[in-house]
Amino acid sequence: MFTVGEVVVQGSRESTVEAAGTTTQLAGEQLRARGAADLAAALAGVPGLQLGLHTKGYTRVLVRGFEQDRVAVLMDGIPLGDVYSADLDLARVPLLNLARVAVRRGAASALYGTSGAAGVINAITRRPLRPGVQARAEYGQGGRVMLDLAAGAAPGRAYYWLTASLNREEGYRPSGRLDARARRTWFDRLVPYGLYGRAFDEVVLPAKDSYLGDTGRWDHTDHQQWELAGKAGCDLGAGWEGGVVARFQRREARTNTYEANAYSDYKAQDGLWQDPVLALSTPLQIKKAALRNRAFVWPAAPTYQLAPYLQLARPGIGFKGLLYHTRRQADEEGYASTDHRYPKDQAAVLAGFDLDPYLDRKTYGAAGANLFLSLGQEERGRLSLALLCRDDWFDARQQAISPAASPHIAATSYGLRAYRVSYLESFSLTLAAEEERALGERLRLSAGISYDAQWLLAFKERTLFTYTDAYRAGSRAVVAGTRDGLNLVVGAVYAGGAGWWRVQGSLARKTRFPTLGEYAKVDSLHDRGLKPERIYSGSVGVDLDLRGETLHWRSDYYYTAVFDRIEKIAGGGEPPVNIERLVAQGVENSLSWRTRPWGLNTRLSYVYLRARSHDHAAEETVNKGSQRAGVPSHQLALEVRAEPGCRTRLVGWLEHTRGQVAYVMRERPVADEAGIPYDTAHFGTVPLHHPLKVNLKVEWRLGGHAALYCLGTNLLDDYEADPFNPGPGRSLSLGWTYER
Repeated sequence: MFTVGEVVVQGSRESTVEAAGTTTQLAGEQLRARGAADLAAALAGVPGLQLGLHTKGYTRVLVRGFEQDRVAVLMDGIPLGDVYSADLDLARVPLLNLARVAVRRGAASALYGTSGAAGVINAITRRPLRPGVQARAEYGQGGRVMLDLAAGAAPGRAYYWLTASLNREEGYRPSGRLDARARRTWFDRLVPYGLYGRAFDEVVLPAKDSYLGDTGRWDHTDHQQWELAGKAGCDLGAGWEGGVVARFQRREARTNTYEANAYSDYKAQDGLWQDPVLALSTPLQIKKAALRNRAFVWPAAPTYQLAPYLQLARPGIGFKGLLYHTRRQADEEGYASTDHRYPKDQAAVLAGFDLDPYLDRKTYGAAGANLFLSLGQEERGRLSLALLCRDDWFDARQQAISPAASPHIAATSYGLRAYRVSYLESFSLTLAAEEERALGERLRLSAGISYDAQWLLAFKERTLFTYTDAYRAGSRAVVAGTRDGLNLVVGAVYAGGAGWWRVQGSLARKTRFPTLGEYAKVDSLHDRGLKPERIYSGSVGVDLDLRGETLHWRSDYYYTAVFDRIEKIAGGGEPPVNIERLVAQGVENSLSWRTRPWGLNTRLSYVYLRARSHDHAAEETVNKGSQRAGVPSHQLALEVRAEPGCRTRLVGWLEHTRGQVAYVMRERPVADEAGIPYDTAHFGTVPLHHPLKVNLKVEWRLGGHAALYCLGTNLLDDYEADPFNPGPGRSLSLGWTYER
């Protein structure tokens, strides 16, 4: 009755809250048929999801316009994002041994606590029922090499599964459509240097030359990663089962992104506008350049994870206990140019505050326990209880790269040893209860409540050579902790008498507490009274089975409002601020049908999203206008799978988005004159590109267990909506799979 790894204790069918919301189930076989090798590829085309590059080169996801730090990304119920800023590169999460990926948008069960305020992505590994082997090898353009191997068995009452993977890429070429002329056009649109009285040749920035001149293979986009993972368990009798999940991953990489920053800077304290930096007069201005380059080097980034579990499945009672410990270390060298002439930050050293590159050694740790108890019969009613607790810590150290590369740091008393610059720790707790009731055969109801609290236990940081307790953000707790909140979730599902139609609806209130990275920016001079976010979401929808199970249509209207939304102030050391309100609403439609000829399976989806900020802050980094930049208004996805015979399988899918905009300066504010009020009328929007990505996989079965395939991605050679971060162009790969 219970699925190993599911975060919420539930029976053979999904809970009412999850059925009432919008959930997409991606089966492991479906993902393997499409050739998805990582979590980012698996999520491509899911309605309401948008994948894009973070400034550090990570692939991150937006769910209905909300960033990844408001989404719970889990594997077997264990959080995958780091504890500092919820960073996670979805393109580096392998999909070996997955039974399914559940993607939930909007209201999530109260049993998740504060996790998943905007959605939940839970990857669930499968349990082997017999001995089996799975292998995959792929080679593609850009030096792409991928090797996967998995083996498992179920001897007696026990089972185990072991996986190993290697992924390597030497870089990629962007679309040929984004040639030098197209890049110049986008540069002129998004960096309006003419407003500030400058000609093109008078814009002297290293990122300008790199972006416009790098028309070959994209520099700083190579990586190598390998991973070992395993899962083992045993039937202990009387309905009990115990086991353990373990994972080790090591990554080496270089990443490269660009970010437009051609905005007049407003200082609210004196009402003063300043022009953007369009020509460097000193290297210290590199962080305020009108076009910034983020070129990171990751010499080593290992991750360790261990999670034992114990669960019980009996009629009328279910229990699952999960302990987990995760530790991730990231050695990072950051630069503001791909040639490494400009370090990302200014090193605070005695020798005149000289610019020195240095190694950032960041350690992210988490230890937690998830306990779930379920009482009652699924057909009549069920009460579920949850206790979630988690301790998070972040340790940041710096170190000279070498005497030659970091001469000023190495010349001080630090030498070549690492020295600690920051340490933060927090503890979070959730107590939750959720009850489900079936009123007859047609109506199912669910209501849940959770109390969530967060304690900021420690915050230390270094100021020059002094390492001591730092200023802590003030408490805003009602009952206990540094921050806390009471959250409610309700859901209802009504099935029509004939069984071919269903209506559902859900409402939820969730709290999102500040992350350790947001706390780290608060100090005595810039304490803006940081508050937790209050997130209200609701949806109503209808399901129709129009021709039995061969034609299915679903439509949902959703609405989410975030009050006191936490926004980061870019380009400086000031802490984040709470804006008044962000509202996202829209309609999500999906249609799927199956036909017998050729074994045709088709899924079509269309999403309309309207995301608007409501804020009056005099701060240009968070308030340039009401429309949310970089969020598409329209999203279309289509997937077609067919088996025309002759041991051949075809899978084609496409994605298309429209309506993304970027903010630019529409007019130049009066510079260097104090006392001028802030006005968003100085800003305007520029429509971004409308990408159309078409992909095709052709597979030929060789006997009963092996297959060859050819995978073509982005066949139309298009580029992403953001032309400064266009992603790979057309790419072809050849591969071989074996499963037995």
